[in-house]
Amino acid sequence: MFLDMSVVDAARQRIRHVYDTFDTVCVQFSGGKDSSAVLYLAKEVHEERGLGPVKVIFRDEEFVSPAVDEYVTYISKQPWVDMEWYCLP
Repeated sequence: MFLDMSVVDAARQRIRHVYDTFDTVCVQFSGGKDSSAVLYLAKEVHEERGLGPVKVIFRDEEFVSPAVDEYVTYISKQPWVDMEWYCLP
């Protein structure tokens, strides 16, 4: 179906719907470009609604590149992020 809005506006609308529907929302973050885009859109929703830090889950598969590891560490230290970092055998 064609929507008369940009992809970013449609994504914002869908993310708002998720927050309206569920009590707890977590962003599954991989450190890649797609999950980064979702994370920053969730940040916008948190800021407009005064929700505090975004709940984020990162699953460390122990073979991510050093650049991704560095980026995920950087994101985890942001004051608007509440990250749980899992590394399971």
